Amino acid sequence: MKVKDLINNHEPYIIAETAYTHEGDFDYIIRMIETSRNNCNGIKFHLLTNIDQYMKKQHPIYQKLRNWTFTKEQWLKILYHAKNHGLETLCLVDDLDSLEILDQSNCNAICLHGTSINDVLLLDKIRMTDFPVFISLSGVNTYELERTLDFLTKEDKSKEIYLMYGYQNYPSDFNKLELSKINKLKEYFNLQIGYADHTEWDKEVDIKLMEYAYLFGSRIFEKHITLNPGILRTDYESAVHPDYLPKIKNSLHLTKKIISQNHFINTDQTSQRLIGPMKKALVARRDIPKGEIIKSKDLLFKRTDSLTVNDPFNLYFSVLNKKAKEDIRKDEILTLEKTVN
Repeated sequence: MKVKDLINNHEPYIIAETAYTHEGDFDYIIRMIETSRNNCNGIKFHLLTNIDQYMKKQHPIYQKLRNWTFTKEQWLKILYHAKNHGLETLCLVDDLDSLEILDQSNCNAICLHGTSINDVLLLDKIRMTDFPVFISLSGVNTYELERTLDFLTKEDKSKEIYLMYGYQNYPSDFNKLELSKINKLKEYFNLQIGYADHTEWDKEVDIKLMEYAYLFGSRIFEKHITLNPGILRTDYESAVHPDYLPKIKNSLHLTKKIISQNHFINTDQTSQRLIGPMKKALVARRDIPKGEIIKSKDLLFKRTDSLTVNDPFNLYFSVLNKKAKEDIRKDEILTLEKTVN
């Protein structure tokens, strides 16, 4: 996946989350893919092919989800369509059968929803794959998460795992987000922590929150998408049009530029590095005749109209108590070459 390289370069990885917004409309999810092209890095699907492995018939949304369930053949067409449009595919598997249709040609990563955090059978199948795993933290407690991480990495401690932080309520109350937990989770688990936004689609507070999440260490960002923002549909409360995603990416790129990644003080402040015009240079306080020993009283630091490459701090101690090799005029910039022992 591109995600590791982007994270290493402090670049944002943007995920378009389709969820169940398609409501079983095959053409709709195809159009979601096509409008997401060039707008994000990856696209996330909720795969469900056998609802009877996912919930009992008595569950209140059983019939609704059953009507929205695509066949395995349809899902394969969806996944390959996304791949052919240059998108990495992240597959949230709700049932065991859905996992069986995935391979390296149609899937880039497996996603684990909080509803399946204790599903040992599903976890065991995921554990045996080579896919990176994205785990949603919404509704998951620390004990469940630690147990799941131990289980998934039992055979392979280097398994690629990402945690997705977010307050999954539609729409999310951003006063309850506590984004500072991102950095704490990153330190505690020593894993990359992404941010999944579920705030209202039309408030544009999502960009500000993603900027804050970036500052707390997130480099992976997930946002629900829809073809018709604001129109009543499953998960519409926080879903934006795919054309909105570049706005998020551009804002995060600006955030990256603003914060320094490698230096405590920015070394690219060119004008402030100029010794002479900007920073004071070491000059003669008076005319110093050739052969005279240079004393502290003979020196001064001044801003000048010309540049010098010499570090005035070190130069001061280097020329002190040396003889002037030539006549040095008042306000002339000192160099070591103008002195002798």
